[in-house]
This record gives sequence, structure tokens and C-alpha cells, in this order.
Amino acid sequence: MEQDVSKTVESIKSFVDAYNELVENIKGKLTEKDYSKEYAPLTEAQKEEMSDDQIEAWEKKAKSGILRKNGDIKRLLSSLQNAFFTAVGGSGSTMASIGITTGGFFTSDKGKIVVDTDMLTKALQENPDRVSNMFTETSEESGKTGLLHLMRDAAQTFSKNAKEDILAVTKKENDLNNRIEDMEDQLDDLADRYYRKFSVMETALSKLNSVAGMLASMFNM
Repeated sequence: MEQDVSKTVESIKSFVDAYNELVENIKGKLTEKDYSKEYAPLTEAQKEEMSDDQIEAWEKKAKSGILRKNGDIKRLLSSLQNAFFTAVGGSGSTMASIGITTGGFFTSDKGKIVVDTDMLTKALQENPDRVSNMFTETSEESGKTGLLHLMRDAAQTFSKNAKEDILAVTKKENDLNNRIEDMEDQLDDLADRYYRKFSVMETALSKLNSVAGMLASMFNM
């Protein structure tokens, strides 16, 4: 009697569907059109003249394309896709050997991962441990070579790089803010110097006008 593996097959298909959805979202971010140049950040005065819906729509456009062609996300996508073409689980075989492949170039599934239900069912019935290892294998000898581990490693690498990028951007922002503060202080000092000079000049002019007035009075006598 053949083992009923239908639940396992459905679980794997659900996993593949979730993966395809994730990849589509990632691709969407990488190719999203950038409207930010046409939608500059709103000032408080501008916001006061707009409704909440208008502000939300504007800010969505202003934030568009932020991740367009982002190098870290490109590498994440590449690592996730390559995991399906790598020999996994110490089996020496890729996921294609159990019916998990990419859609044909001229099909609606182009670029997506597809599951051959019959082939996967047969693989599970004949050697369930091999299939399990291809997803979850981890050992001291072979390392974490299962598909799920490869994908998790890709996600962790992306997360690490993203955090480093955020820290670098934050540092640049702080440095820029410090430079702005220094420049503002310099401008304040410069303004004070000019105010003092103009004050001295005004005092001198006042005295000059006073002397001129006295001279004028004398000559009018």
C-alpha cells in the first residue's frame, strides 16, 4: 500500500506559492518607477492645505523607487533563486529531481517556481527521507545544505547588509546635520560681527551728523 503524502505535497506547494509571491514583491521593488523628483517632501505649510488622503498619496509617490535597482536586494533575489538550482541536502541533486522547477519561458509561469505534483508525490513515496533532507538537511559533515537553510542564510545575509547600510546612512545623516549646525553657528557668528560693525558705523554716522549739524548752525549764524 502506497503512503499517503498528499498533505506533504500540499504543504510544499503552499511554500512554493509563498516563495513566488515574495519574489514578485522583490522584483516589483527593484523595478518600481521613481517619482520622487516630481514629488518632493511636503512642508508643514503644504500639509495644512491638503487632506489626509492627499498627503498619503503624495508621500507614497515621494517614497517611490527607493529600492529601485538596490544592490543588496538584487543579491538576495539571486541567492533565493540559485538555491533551487544548487545540489541540496547532501543528495547531489537539485530540487528539479523531485519535480520542483522553473516555469517555461513561453508560459504564464515564466520565472516562477512550479511543482510537478506527480513527480513530487512519487519522490516522497519512494524516499521521503531524501526529500526531507533536501529541504532541511543540517549536519556537521555537510553543513546546513537543505533548501530552507540556504534561503534562511540568504535572508540573514541580506538583513546584516541592510543593517550596515542603515547604520552608514544614519552616520552620513548625523555628519551632515553636524555640518549644518556648524555652518549655522558660523553664520550666526558672522552675522554678529556684521551687526557689531554696522552698530559702530551707525554710531560714527550719528556723531558725524551731529557735528555736521553743529557746523551748519555755525555757518548759518
